[in-house]
Amino acid sequence: MFWISITLLGGVENMTINEIKKAYGFNQRVFYKWLNDVGIIKKGDYGYLAGPNALPSMKDFKGTTKKHGTNIIFTQVVAYGDDITEIVERFNNSGLAKHRNKSSIDKEVEILKQLIGEINVRLDILEERVGLE
Repeated sequence: MFWISITLLGGVENMTINEIKKAYGFNQRVFYKWLNDVGIIKKGDYGYLAGPNALPSMKDFKGTTKKHGTNIIFTQVVAYGDDITEIVERFNNSGLAKHRNKSSIDKEVEILKQLIGEINVRLDILEERVGLE
């Protein structure tokens, strides 16, 4: 996959649809199908393009890469600023976001375990300070 992440003037960030999928741990097949079904993206000859219901900031990005010595053309859809949040919120509200990659769920479980450990340490300190041992 191609990773394109640019910070524009004024600090407005953008992400490709693929970056959004990876960042939020969405299942690729389910996420892309939903985007296509609601018309946010559409399949083109060289990848995905902004669809008829694309959000205002969404733009097509065309690039090339070399594979086995041959230039390959590809297209991706890039979303900017608040439209990234809008896409994520709409997908989460669709009920389909429950289909997530196991690796992203495993990462979240590890983060939660760390947070629980930190909370337990702080709780022990507080209990000691107020004499609740």
